[in-house]
Amino acid sequence: MQKERAVLPCEPPEVLGDGDLRLRSLTGDDWTLEHQMSRVPDIVEWTTLRPDLSVEQAKERVGGAAQWRRDAAGAVYVIERDGHVVGTAGLTARDDGQIELFYGLLPQGRGRGSASKAARLLADWADHAGLGRVILTTYPGNAASQKTATRAGFQHVGSEHRTVKDNVVELLVWARPTTSVPPSSTADPA
Repeated sequence: MQKERAVLPCEPPEVLGDGDLRLRSLTGDDWTLEHQMSRVPDIVEWTTLRPDLSVEQAKERVGGAAQWRRDAAGAVYVIERDGHVVGTAGLTARDDGQIELFYGLLPQGRGRGSASKAARLLADWADHAGLGRVILTTYPGNAASQKTATRAGFQHVGSEHRTVKDNVVELLVWARPTTSVPPSSTADPA
């Protein structure tokens, strides 16, 4: 018997934005972004993305993300900064009832606060929607992602072990206190 997948209690917006940063739902046309990200060594090192995806694998991954959204298990977004695609971010429902955020940036998208702003947008939406505790995880050696978590208002609260790419790894857990206030930005109508 297959275990039921955790689901989000409400549907995430298709678009979130705040000034120069926009998150839009990943579409089938975004397979090229997944393909490109799978060739960035530190993205592959610090995330669940496998290296050197083929075109078919990248398309399958994007199709899986679309199914994930339809199943209400999570949502993956393309991060756009000043109209340029710079990475991905998203959120997922966990079996323990928490909401987990994730992000990854292409090298040209780094150094401008895009990942921390994307994490804040997603966490603000989750908090405003009443989804409960919002967390993210980082590898112990990923100092850049740990700085991003701190800038986005998350605090280190512990660690957990998880199987990632067929290996059991230790991950640091970061949580953001819930505030139950309106988000810093609203869902974009487009």
